[in-house]
Amino acid sequence: MNSLVVTSCQNEGINLEDQNVGISDENGTGEENSDIFNPDGTLNINTEPSAINLNEVQSGDDIAIEGRIDLNGQNVVLPSNVTLRYNGGEIINGTLDLSNESQSVVDGNLLNSSLNIRGNIRLLQDVFTFRPNRWNIVQGDVDHATALQNTLNLEQLFLYAKGLGAHTFAMKKFDAYFEVATVTSTTSNQNFYPQKEAINIPSDFTLKMSDNTILRTFPTEGHISAALLAFDNVENSAIKGGVLYGERDIRTYSPNDDNAEEGTYLVMIKAGKNVTLDGVTFTKGSKGGVDINSYGFYFNSNYNPTDGVTIQNCTFDENRAIALAITDGRNITVQNNSFENTAQPTSNSDGGVVGYAIDIEPIRTRDNVTGEIIWWQYVENVIIQNNTEYNSREGSFTIYAGNNIQIDNNDVQNTVSWSYPFNSKVINNTFTAVSNPIKPAIIAGGSGDSVFNNEISGNTINNYGTGISANHRDIVISNNTLNNCITGIQFKNSADMQVFNNTFQATTSGCRGIMGHLATMNNIEIYNNVFNITSNALYFVQLNKAAGEENNMVYVHDNNFDSAGPPIFSNSNGINLQDNMIGNGVQLTNASNVTISGNIIDANSSNGISLTNANYGIQIINNDINYPQSGNYQCIYIQNTTSTNEVSQVGNSCN
Repeated sequence: MNSLVVTSCQNEGINLEDQNVGISDENGTGEENSDIFNPDGTLNINTEPSAINLNEVQSGDDIAIEGRIDLNGQNVVLPSNVTLRYNGGEIINGTLDLSNESQSVVDGNLLNSSLNIRGNIRLLQDVFTFRPNRWNIVQGDVDHATALQNTLNLEQLFLYAKGLGAHTFAMKKFDAYFEVATVTSTTSNQNFYPQKEAINIPSDFTLKMSDNTILRTFPTEGHISAALLAFDNVENSAIKGGVLYGERDIRTYSPNDDNAEEGTYLVMIKAGKNVTLDGVTFTKGSKGGVDINSYGFYFNSNYNPTDGVTIQNCTFDENRAIALAITDGRNITVQNNSFENTAQPTSNSDGGVVGYAIDIEPIRTRDNVTGEIIWWQYVENVIIQNNTEYNSREGSFTIYAGNNIQIDNNDVQNTVSWSYPFNSKVINNTFTAVSNPIKPAIIAGGSGDSVFNNEISGNTINNYGTGISANHRDIVISNNTLNNCITGIQFKNSADMQVFNNTFQATTSGCRGIMGHLATMNNIEIYNNVFNITSNALYFVQLNKAAGEENNMVYVHDNNFDSAGPPIFSNSNGINLQDNMIGNGVQLTNASNVTISGNIIDANSSNGISLTNANYGIQIINNDINYPQSGNYQCIYIQNTTSTNEVSQVGNSCN
């Protein structure tokens, strides 16, 4: 049986003029016959009575409805294999009753809130076009009750259209509020579930909206975290186009700053399979734009993950705390989207928590006894590619944890960071700072045995205070271009990394290449990099000086150091500098366990190699050193505070 009961409830309460959304006069596709459709996309109904008597219809008839057929509350039984077409008319105020064996079809434009259909009938078209004036969904200024009824009616209409065979629900010019924060369950379970109270998209169904379709969140209050639309354990579903407008600036937040995590998402995907968001505008979400999560915990047998999500060609603008949150799911692609002004304060709301455009943040803990990681939620196989980001409050994209997360070929202004990912990559992105920010372009942080096999490569980083901050272990940093960064790559507590084929360029004064300051570095290999910068290519100060770091080693080989300042190793331990091209000499101060071998060193206005203060365990072997022959410069200068027994010199050439 296909039937629909749509309830009407009207009052005033919310004024659209309070929210600055421009509404164009465009109607959408514009494919409709002007004789039976109005310019605004509504039906051009001929209200003159029709001469057709539906009680006289025969099996197999194909009928064009050109006038009004008022059933006056009657139940009309139709034979099988009847086709009813819209041609400017309508059927109202009654029921069409067909047998379950009927093969009849009806034009979707004939359907309306006063016409019930029973039995087996299918739509003439695969696309159901929503005509607002035919259904009891109220646009404009409404109160709570009306907005709630709008929610119930629209979701019922989705199911009704699908039951008639529609795979696409098309909306044109339309602007209405929907209340999604009220528990509507009539069972004893009165808990609030955002995915249940949202407008739900069914399986095998596409909601297709025009640029003039605006679905608005009716203002919520307090700690309720709701969602405007939801994909709740469905598959093969999509939203294409349209504007989803949140209540960020018109809701009531909790007082006393206890509201950082309050608010509503515009879309929630919970255990969705093969879900697509394409060309949608998400704006003013009071918590965020899209939330992706799952049912159950990762370690339980009833775990039901989201699997297969594509978010593409969308615009996320002025969402309060976050644009896209991923806390559980797999096989997710986020591509060709624009993320703008995330978590920036407005005149009526602060920026909440997080402050990143995309936040991948599954919950994980460690067992108190065994130390084993317990994954409560799990995120894997995520691709974030070809997106743009600007003016986010804290950063562009952040990975708290996850497996095989790839951030590729995005154009961003703000930080990409990670904490505990593995098998993940930040590659081929362009970072352009509006001004030299304090935060690095890329922050690779987090420690522990769960962080491994990560990569930062192919990125272009422009005008940052620090280009890459590389911490912990097992990171490949390669083929990046760092332009005018005050510090290109900064190490803190780092091990088991390879840094190669990177280019450091600067015309801005004071730009260094690679820095380790108050740092631990062990088994770090730096090779085949090119430095053309305005200060030191290497700047290691207070490196490997703590107890237990005596055997740490940094290997620096086959680089081209064409920099205005020399490599500096000050109060540092465990460095092997080999087979490099070095401009402006090498300086050691209070260094230990340093080997300088096989390098070509051009000291234009300094000593070739300079050792000052007390140095220990220094080997200078087979270097070709060019130094100024005038003045007091020396090929290898060793201050008398360093014992000659601590310096081994073998096979060096001084020119």
